[in-house]
Amino acid sequence: QVEGVPRGAMPPRKLIPIDDEPWSVVFRTDVGSFVLQVHPSWSPLGANHFKELIKADYYKEARFFRMVKDFVVQFGISADPKESAKWNSRHIEDDPVTEKNLVGRVTYAMAGPGTRTTQVFINLKDNTFLDGMGFSPFGEITRGMDTVHKMYYGYAEQPDQGQIQLQGNMYLKSKFPQLSYTKQAEVIDTRTFPAGEASKVVRCTTTQGDVVMDIHPEWAPVGARRFVELVRAGFFDGAPVFRVLPGFLAQWGIPAEGKKWKGRWTPLIDEGPSAERPTQFTKGTLSFAGAGEHTRGTHVFVALAPSTTLGSQPWEAPFGAVREDSMTVVEAFSSKYGDVGQGPLVGGGAAYVAEHYPGMAIMQTCVVEGEAPGAAAA
Repeated sequence: QVEGVPRGAMPPRKLIPIDDEPWSVVFRTDVGSFVLQVHPSWSPLGANHFKELIKADYYKEARFFRMVKDFVVQFGISADPKESAKWNSRHIEDDPVTEKNLVGRVTYAMAGPGTRTTQVFINLKDNTFLDGMGFSPFGEITRGMDTVHKMYYGYAEQPDQGQIQLQGNMYLKSKFPQLSYTKQAEVIDTRTFPAGEASKVVRCTTTQGDVVMDIHPEWAPVGARRFVELVRAGFFDGAPVFRVLPGFLAQWGIPAEGKKWKGRWTPLIDEGPSAERPTQFTKGTLSFAGAGEHTRGTHVFVALAPSTTLGSQPWEAPFGAVREDSMTVVEAFSSKYGDVGQGPLVGGGAAYVAEHYPGMAIMQTCVVEGEAPGAAAA
């Protein structure tokens, strides 16, 4: 049996599904990351409710407390007992079972009809016997099942769910300190460059001159789409080239008006395999910067020389290249400020840069050649 919380006095909520297309969330855990793709068509009410939980940051620091090898991994009781109590009254109605509980699929735990709340489980094998019991999968792990298998299974089913509800992580950290846990769970962008759409050329007018870039969606379809979207939206207009390390890279992607863009760009999923993507960074190679798996956002860098270290991480995936005759402009970007702290730039924007780093190169305007400025995103 896959148990959830006892049914409360409140009747199940009738949620209106808000999504039609699949969407994805990355769970960053203490042993790595995994990506869960949510399918609203499989379980509309469950998918809608799960998005509410993700937006509320409900799963932060939550432990994977029920670890049954060759069966399920279960989690979803908050680290904070107050949060658990708040969400435990928000039961949702059942969804019809339209998909099977196969390995890697994710389903709500429940204690009977109309009792789904926050607890979910990952199927570690095909558990199709659960289909007839009303357990309706709402998503599946598309990346990182190896992370799930690396979690700590030593406590099996020892943690007491009632005590977790009452005490949260205070109980679990004291009695079961080795449990794996979620550091953060957030929606990520998995969209790729539109099939059949021609490659793009981007021209950025900078304080040192024009820089022309060839974008190669066949190298990195996710990154190429994001870069073109940022250009079309005017995100880079006025952005400082805040990190210039001679012989290594030049980086930009902090907007001139930070408040205007706050919360708009979710992290990108890492690229999948591509036989066409260059395996080594050469002078002029363009890539998004990242700080771990599935963390690429808006920061972009260009390699100033061939490198054997760049590209060693999955989030460092070339999506284009600066043309050779534009590299003289890039090499003229001022490097006298070195590796500038990013926090003040994010908060202060263009005015802060002008006051504290007057010689810093600026991306004045960027456009997709052949398109009117402000063209709709791809």
